[in-house]
Amino acid sequence: MMFEAKISLSEVMAALFTMIFILISVRIIGNMTRKHILPPGPWSLPIVGNLLQLGEHPHLSFIQMRKKYGDMFLLKLGMVPVVVVNGPDTVKQVLLRDGEGFVGRPKMYTFSFFADGKSLSFSVEYGESWKRHKKIASKALRSFSKSEAKTSTCSCLLEEHVCAEASALVKMFLELSLEKGAFDLTGITTCTVANVVCALCFGKRYEYNEEFLSMIRINADFLKATSVVNPADFIPWFRYLPIPAMKAAQGFYEVLNNFIAQRVEEHYTTYDKNHLRDITDALISISNDKRNDGRAPPFSNDKIISTVNDIFGAGFDTGSTCLFWIFLYLVNNPDIQKKIQEEIDGKIGLRSPRFDDRKDLHYTEAFISEILKHTSFIPFTIPHCCDERNYLFSMGTSFPKTPVSLLICIK
Repeated sequence: MMFEAKISLSEVMAALFTMIFILISVRIIGNMTRKHILPPGPWSLPIVGNLLQLGEHPHLSFIQMRKKYGDMFLLKLGMVPVVVVNGPDTVKQVLLRDGEGFVGRPKMYTFSFFADGKSLSFSVEYGESWKRHKKIASKALRSFSKSEAKTSTCSCLLEEHVCAEASALVKMFLELSLEKGAFDLTGITTCTVANVVCALCFGKRYEYNEEFLSMIRINADFLKATSVVNPADFIPWFRYLPIPAMKAAQGFYEVLNNFIAQRVEEHYTTYDKNHLRDITDALISISNDKRNDGRAPPFSNDKIISTVNDIFGAGFDTGSTCLFWIFLYLVNNPDIQKKIQEEIDGKIGLRSPRFDDRKDLHYTEAFISEILKHTSFIPFTIPHCCDERNYLFSMGTSFPKTPVSLLICIK
């Protein structure tokens, strides 16, 4: 005999309201029993948290939330509690005055793609090994920045690379202007900046071949796809879904990691300790040095690749984004553009500006400094990580309205 169970609408609604009541009760009791008072913030949904409230431009959503909750508020991105810190003074409090307590990185899934999880910038392994790694990388950068230029017209090798690429960029702009009139300068500018970074890291520039251009295109796709918060970082089972942002990140980092690994391997075969060509040679030189006790320093081939990866990635997007902002402001302010050109023509003539000319180009340097102060290259810093107790610092003053946000993941 079969029995047919009938459930009325009122029973369904009663069950639903009971479940909601239990969830709210658990949330309230959990907040009441916490040892510390948490910052204010919007209510979050189970599993997804506040992800659905962020939209395509999370930094704009944070500006609106800041008006309601203040300079520090709590969100749940997926299943991860996150404190959003806004305002320059509050961010300085976290990064500078209390920097030691917030120096860690959260263990985010996308971080594992960069340099195969061995990145200095994205490392979750903060400690003595990380500090030694950073010290060695800084030493290599300083030693290479003092390298002598090949020509007498430049003060150092870095200046020589920058001036050569700047001249090539201007020439290309002129050719495209004559040929097309109006043109898109983003791809050309990105390639130019990438070539400066390549010259610093690998000692040479690259022609715009398919491999090089492919990396530039993938980088552009990657930036578009990752303009929103990646849910796979905050909801673990999303990592197994075909999410476009995830595929873009994996594709870009795979191409970038392979490109840099091949260049480093080539350097090992052509390395000459008496002739350091670039930062990669400087890192190999440091790794080959022996300590007084006869042991080699802890700087393996993998760490050299990951360090070059960090340097390349740091200069790749930030340099080109800075130039995009400069071009935008100059196009929209032709009077400023004219003053800069008049100053350069009057002070140094027809030759390209050099580092030493900064002392004479006051207006030009002031313009660049204001661009760096006024614009934002990215809406957020790389997320930081801390223990829950570390974000409970003083918030007793009012803050400027500048939209600066810092994500801090709580352990």
